[in-house]
Amino acid sequence: MRKIYTIIVLSLLIFEANAQTISGTIKDVNTNESLIGVNIILNNGNGTATDFDGNYQILVKEGEQQ
Repeated sequence: MRKIYTIIVLSLLIFEANAQTISGTIKDVNTNESLIGVNIILNNGNGTATDFDGNYQILVKEGEQQ
């Protein structure tokens, strides 16, 4: 059981090593207020929504994203 747990943890670490994080904050251009619940979707289908402070994070594989 310990071997399986170790393999799973190492696999996750390898995945994380090849991944990058895109993050930012979405704000209204006129009022400069953070926008809640805005959807950010990449061409590959990965996406997320902003939190209560307008922040978002998307985990992507290394390389060019659109």
